[in-house]
Amino acid sequence: ARRFLSNRQRGGYPSIRMANFGIGRYAYPASSGSNRQHIHPAGNIRTAPEVSAYISYENPHTRVWPALDNGAPIPARVPFRRVSWDPGERLFRGEICWVEDFQTTWQGCAKWCYRIKFDSSFTCIVSGGCSQYGLARRNISDSSIPQALPLKVHLFGEELVYISARIEDYIAKEMTDSPQMEQAEFARLALRWHEEGASRRTLEMFTRVWTAMRNGRSGIIS
Repeated sequence: ARRFLSNRQRGGYPSIRMANFGIGRYAYPASSGSNRQHIHPAGNIRTAPEVSAYISYENPHTRVWPALDNGAPIPARVPFRRVSWDPGERLFRGEICWVEDFQTTWQGCAKWCYRIKFDSSFTCIVSGGCSQYGLARRNISDSSIPQALPLKVHLFGEELVYISARIEDYIAKEMTDSPQMEQAEFARLALRWHEEGASRRTLEMFTRVWTAMRNGRSGIIS
């Protein structure tokens, strides 16, 4: 699974790990202050002292992806560059710069630009996307700065669907011991997620987790 973790040392993002049912994750562990996290469909984002956030490709499942376009293996960790966090909007921005950091593209991409907006409880990503850019100039060994060529945008809530990896703990805290009340409480949570912009596919993922919990299953989030 790919995960995204961030933890800026001077204020930042709240403690979050986002996940789906596949092999992708984003996460942002908290430090002192208002820290936060983010997840993507390929690995883990962890915080390193010299970097605000990065994607981890250390999970064995990421081996299904191809090597970088120069034949090198996918790096175990890929740092986010130009990271920003708007606490009022709960909005994370950051760039994964393949050419800048590794002098090659990956699947034709020179960089990925992320925009990620969380719900008020940081239990899901409600909107945003990953904009992919290629190179207008193929000779990436050229010392001049290559121009970015827009390729594709993957939208959160549609193609990229992520909820908190700790959603089971969150739901359990919101539920009562009464099955009837549990259903009403979950409906209340689902309504709030919907009102804050969660997509139909995101709500379906929440429902799958809640249904599994009611049937005595846990740990279904990757």
